[in-house]
Amino acid sequence: MVRTSNLLTIFAIALILVGCASHPVPRPAYTDIPSLENGWSRVKITSGKYSWARLWTTEQLGPVFINDRPVWDLAKDEYLIIDLLPGSYEFSWTPRASDKVYTEKRQFTFRAGETRHFACDEAPKGPGVYFGAIGVLASDYVAKTYLEERPMDNPNSIPVAYKLFNSTSSPSAQPVEIVKSTPTPSPANDTKQSADSSSVYERLEKLKKLYEKELITKDEYDKERQELLDEL
Repeated sequence: MVRTSNLLTIFAIALILVGCASHPVPRPAYTDIPSLENGWSRVKITSGKYSWARLWTTEQLGPVFINDRPVWDLAKDEYLIIDLLPGSYEFSWTPRASDKVYTEKRQFTFRAGETRHFACDEAPKGPGVYFGAIGVLASDYVAKTYLEERPMDNPNSIPVAYKLFNSTSSPSAQPVEIVKSTPTPSPANDTKQSADSSSVYERLEKLKKLYEKELITKDEYDKERQELLDEL
């Protein structure tokens, strides 16, 4: 009887979590991944599991956040590479079908030169999961999402994007974020706009390196950076 109730609960949770999930178009692998620069740390994020069921067997994935800023909309069989400066960051993720799902934020501290792996996991939450399908439907939350650190264990997962996340200590400063991924086919009239954006991102990256090497002043860096951002 207990086993039957548990199966009904799992079935009800599955209906809630995947009922509204979309089926994203598969993205090509991104192969132009740079070496980790000195003074930075690297994070690889992939899909995880719900209890015993692997989430990468469903479509139950969604946007990943660092310090409440969305960094990439992750899908099954994909992983994201993020380079960031040493320090403490708050990580979270939210499924596409987020009804009755609680987003748990977890803080991690990174040191320069290290590479760490995280999975987007999901677990039961709330008293409703112990009272069958009716209890699940009546609960405010039936599951929670969080990032768990562990080795990547999805043999089908491929890298789809590389991201540079530079979160400055100044609250008024905007993070420098450079996303690189293999472009998906787009209409011809979007080609020029995409090329222009890529050019701006590359110039932002070069400008940052000049500033880090103390070849330009902070005022020069801020001025040039703002002009480049205005072009986007």
